[in-house]
Amino acid sequence: MTLFRKALVCYVGSNFLEVFETNSNNQQNLSFSSASIKHSEIVDKKKYLEELQKFIEGLKLKTGKGIILLSAELVYASDIDITNKNEKDEAEKFLTAVPLSRNNIAVISLHNKNKLRIIAANRKLYEGVVEVLKISNVEIFSVVPVSVFPNTTDDQEFTAKEAKKIAGEKKILQRYNFLQTKDNPQV
Repeated sequence: MTLFRKALVCYVGSNFLEVFETNSNNQQNLSFSSASIKHSEIVDKKKYLEELQKFIEGLKLKTGKGIILLSAELVYASDIDITNKNEKDEAEKFLTAVPLSRNNIAVISLHNKNKLRIIAANRKLYEGVVEVLKISNVEIFSVVPVSVFPNTTDDQEFTAKEAKKIAGEKKILQRYNFLQTKDNPQV
């Protein structure tokens, strides 16, 4: 099997998945049924994985590496001023307000002087994609919110051109990677 020269980019939305093969400008879309996903939550994991697997197998992907981008609607973020405050308490307040089951929340915490930036997302939505792509010999090395990239706006359609550009943003892909925080205890 040949390897991707450039990373495969998967863009996950509240009820869809777009896959961009950046070395060929190929773009494929999957709209999940309401039986598998509702309101950005998996309601039937078996159905969700079946839909994903059928779609991914149909793409006939080559062995390689990939990136998952989470649309803005799947991500909860807050910049918290922690001057003279207990960081853990402030983080806990934010996470309590996130409308997801605590077991399903993946968290990135970034410190900058007296500021704490917390980004949270539903890990179940992207873990299924990682799992199914792994079966197809595509290793996901980064799961990142699309909103952390400069010049991406929530109201525009995500394009193959943007996918290629983001695939080259190595520092951002590392800094905001949910996969690096998977085993860390939550704040």
